[in-house]
Amino acid sequence: MAKKKTIKKPAPRGASLAGIYNDVSRRADTAGLKISAAETRRVLAVFFDLLEDRDPREAFAIVAAGLAEAGSRRR
Repeated sequence: MAKKKTIKKPAPRGASLAGIYNDVSRRADTAGLKISAAETRRVLAVFFDLLEDRDPREAFAIVAAGLAEAGSRRR
């Protein structure tokens, strides 16, 4: 039986950590709030440091709560 050729799909935009940092920076940088990509990365790095210090179940619960809150907001 011939092997099936695997086709690597391109990663969706923002799928990498750097992509997420860039997307957050673009959305956060508004007329009322000037935030650079470096500032965004620094703040998100601190967020990930704080998550890393927690028990994995607690960290995922925090992320789940944030996702639930994001789903309820109007964008």
